[in-house]
Amino acid sequence: MYHRHLRDAERDAVRRLLVQLARPEDDGGFVRRTVRVDSLPEDQRRVASLLTDRKLLVSTQAVDGAEMIDVAHEALIHHWDRLLSWLAADRDFRDWQERLR
Repeated sequence: MYHRHLRDAERDAVRRLLVQLARPEDDGGFVRRTVRVDSLPEDQRRVASLLTDRKLLVSTQAVDGAEMIDVAHEALIHHWDRLLSWLAADRDFRDWQERLR
């Protein structure tokens, strides 16, 4: 899989990015969350491009012209074991972030 070809810093950026692309739900699950690319740290922008090339993320353009990214399919959030473990580990932090927003 893709992660074997990434350096440690890139793997960390992938994890942080993918966790931000899922919003916690009250029922304990997660749903997709679209993010503006220009709001991301530089390391996450770089890996977003890699993940888009590998069809794990999709890129769209907002009405104002900003590039937006999203998980390519909701199934990744529900069935990719590695992502599920990251989301579970970071759930409290993501709940806090969403309340803050």
